[in-house]
Amino acid sequence: MVIIRLKGGLGNQMFQYAFGKALSMKRKEPLFLDTSIFGNEPKIDTPRSYALDVYNINAKIADQATIAKYNTKGMVLLRKIKRRLFRLNDYSFHPSLTKSKSTYFEGYWNNQKYFESISSEIRHDFTLKNKLTEPAEKKYHEIINLKTTKTKSVSLHIRRGDYISNPYAFEQHCILSIDYYKDALNFLTSKISKDNLKIYIFSDDMNWVKKNLILTEFDVEYMPQMHDYEEMYLMSLCDHNIIANSSFSWWGAWLNKNAEKIVIAPKKWVKNPYINTNDVCPPSWIRI
Repeated sequence: MVIIRLKGGLGNQMFQYAFGKALSMKRKEPLFLDTSIFGNEPKIDTPRSYALDVYNINAKIADQATIAKYNTKGMVLLRKIKRRLFRLNDYSFHPSLTKSKSTYFEGYWNNQKYFESISSEIRHDFTLKNKLTEPAEKKYHEIINLKTTKTKSVSLHIRRGDYISNPYAFEQHCILSIDYYKDALNFLTSKISKDNLKIYIFSDDMNWVKKNLILTEFDVEYMPQMHDYEEMYLMSLCDHNIIANSSFSWWGAWLNKNAEKIVIAPKKWVKNPYINTNDVCPPSWIRI
């Protein structure tokens, strides 16, 4: 069996699942998810909850007896040692992990190379099980109906939240400037007329966005508050994506099926200049 210890928010849990799914398929072994951290996070971490139950994933939740059997103190120590060894390359691809015979895994694995060989399976697993809520359903039809016109939809994601409020997260993650988003839009309008664009803005701090990102020359829609998985789904329906340095909007862009999509991502993903994030985005995405 393969057991993956889930942690973090929706985007990170999706990376962890995708890594585990690829490994379990390669080894032809069942996949289990350890969700025991939720509600028991270290004080420095942002409290989260298990988020993958909205998807058609193929995994079981590991029971406490199974977790206790494989998550031993020695294995925890080994993981801590590995974290120290790889902490400067958290976004890099480590092929040795795909050949591991271990049962229990803890990490983030924010790199599509771990699962690109089973991309179709991952896309299927991350389809929603249930209907959208009414606000999301309304926006769904709006975005879909645009596809019958000349107007191209663009998701633009601004991540603040715990990047601002959590001191540990603030130390790790960059807060993207307004200039990044304006540069991204300038690049996009060098390819597509701004008259043919509709910008859907997603954010966890919309009041700040409305005060600071003034886009009077564009047709802009500020997306209402919805479930996070609904927001990600709507991002994936847009023709093009401007993402933040966030696994959340990363998945919104990756799940976008448009073969001609333009995805714009920030070059600077984290504050630490020694962490290699060259591989964090697919090579076809534009980084500015």
